[in-house]
Amino acid sequence: MSFYDLDQKYLLTPKLLYFCVGSVYYAFYIFRIKFCHDYYGFKADKASDISAVISLFGFLFMAVWSWLADHLHRHRAILIVLAVAASGSFELLLLKVGDSYWYSLGIFAVFGAVLGGLLPLADYQILKLLTVKFKANKALYGRQRMMGTVSYGLTTLLVGDLIHRTNVTVMFYALPVFSTILVLVLLAFGFPDAKPEDDQLDKIERPQVQKPSFLVFFKDPHFIFFLLVVLVTGCGRQVLQIYLPPHLDKFMHMDERQAGYAVVSSTIFSIVFMFVGGSLIKYLGVHLMLVLGMAVMGLRLGAYMYLTPSSSPFLVYAIELLNGVAFSFTHLAGVKITADFAPPGLEATGQAIYTSSYMQLPAVLVPLIGRNLFRARGGVVLFGMTAKVLLVCAPLVGVKYLIQGKLWNRP
Repeated sequence: MSFYDLDQKYLLTPKLLYFCVGSVYYAFYIFRIKFCHDYYGFKADKASDISAVISLFGFLFMAVWSWLADHLHRHRAILIVLAVAASGSFELLLLKVGDSYWYSLGIFAVFGAVLGGLLPLADYQILKLLTVKFKANKALYGRQRMMGTVSYGLTTLLVGDLIHRTNVTVMFYALPVFSTILVLVLLAFGFPDAKPEDDQLDKIERPQVQKPSFLVFFKDPHFIFFLLVVLVTGCGRQVLQIYLPPHLDKFMHMDERQAGYAVVSSTIFSIVFMFVGGSLIKYLGVHLMLVLGMAVMGLRLGAYMYLTPSSSPFLVYAIELLNGVAFSFTHLAGVKITADFAPPGLEATGQAIYTSSYMQLPAVLVPLIGRNLFRARGGVVLFGMTAKVLLVCAPLVGVKYLIQGKLWNRP
């Protein structure tokens, strides 16, 4: 059986593409605080500021890249440029110019702005490959997206092991390698951009069609409420993304390799649920999945209140299995709701707005709000307070969707 036949049967290229995007996006993700501390010697406050700047500029530019891609019809080309620029800007950190803090802050701002465009443009590629190239149902998105989750776990494990064996400067080698592989995969298998003559023909055939404004996403109160739901869940997720690694290091005395195992554990059930995403949406419905994702994220956070420095690392691995429901339920439902709502021509912009609300904006807000609490009271208090917020909000969201008749709706 040829690769073409295997690709048609198992949808290999969308999975490969998302795996490679994930390797670029997540190579620095978990270890950014450690990098700032070990490479520059920055204390927690400055490292937290840099983490917030990366997320802030990712949030600000995420929709910009997607809007530009939608406007120019050059989604693959822009994704390639961003992949190259991600590693290129990171390599500039090798030059320690003047005040290291302000120089690195500027470089990380560029790095964050570039990184912010990767995931929504990858989502666009996957959805286009599924529906246009393979003539498949977009509900199969979850099976492709699970490779991003696999990439998150394996990339973190690999980079963590390399750091454990050497030091954080290994990232200067890892990121260019990951970016180069992504570019090659996009050139070989990515969904092609429209040709210039196709653009001209499209304008001739449909001269009266006016592309809707991105403001359409903010005029619908139901969609705005959906964005608020994923924002709250995303804040809980980011509390763990940012503060769990230093908590495991300082409080539970786990090394980088054990932290990598925790990340792998968090991806195991995510992979399973992503694979059966179409069935989950069919039998549970997207609104119930949003509520369950929020509630389980609260349980995941609350479980860390009961761990002590003498607790076994295997308890951490067990808790992280809850991420399978917390992340995958929210993300599968979020992508489906956004894809169904987005008008033609604004598909990538819609995914960028959703991803900004679930991933980027929480990554900006959490360091600003949580760093002083984490420094003064530690992770146990921060995790516990965040868990209580989520566990109070989840049933309220469920009641709202129940009153609207959406909670038990099935597609």
